Amino acid sequence: MKKKQKQIEIGLVIMVSALWIYAMALACIPTPEPPLAQAKIGRISPPIEFSNEIEGVASYYGYESCTNPGCFMANGEPLDLDRHTVAFWEAPLGTRVLVENPKTKKHIWCEVTDTGNFHLYGRIIDLNTSVKNQLGCGDLCQVVVKWN
Repeated sequence: MKKKQKQIEIGLVIMVSALWIYAMALACIPTPEPPLAQAKIGRISPPIEFSNEIEGVASYYGYESCTNPGCFMANGEPLDLDRHTVAFWEAPLGTRVLVENPKTKKHIWCEVTDTGNFHLYGRIIDLNTSVKNQLGCGDLCQVVVKWN
């Protein structure tokens, strides 16, 4: 009886050890991120296939257009003009979108942090002033927005 119990204990120790080694081996294998997750906000990135694309007029926003005390965005964060952010209705908050200016051939990755009311005036997106300047846009600008 004791011999059988000892064999079971040894078997359990071997099994637990094997599972631990397997778990450690899995932890060492890097898991590739999907292409959009690799895209850094504000960085130019290699071509990616997108499932959504829209073209239209973009406007911009900054501190002068704040309509709420403290200038908080729809995601609850305060407005930060140093970040590459946009207000966009078509994609959920937190989505990374690629905004392109076809006229200047410039593009930039941005994060959707707000919704805005720009769509009421026939525009498709509101660009943070830093994004507007980097794309070479004026007050209004024709852009293409892509996302997955």
